[in-house]
Amino acid sequence: MPNRVYRVNVPKIREIASKKGFKNIKQLEVVAGVGNGAIAKWEVTDAKVDTVCRVAKALGTKVDTIIKHEQ
Repeated sequence: MPNRVYRVNVPKIREIASKKGFKNIKQLEVVAGVGNGAIAKWEVTDAKVDTVCRVAKALGTKVDTIIKHEQ
């Protein structure tokens, strides 16, 4: 099964992270175990599903909440 990629809603991640008490995105990246600057890169690139899952778990939310949905 190929590793899917998602367009991520970075402003939504920032909003949820702030509400959950993360001081900044760097702190979220450390807790989620993703690379430094990975979330900021998602403003212009796609993210692998496994990485998005780790961020969603760290935020205590569903993946569906932080991905962009095509209209």
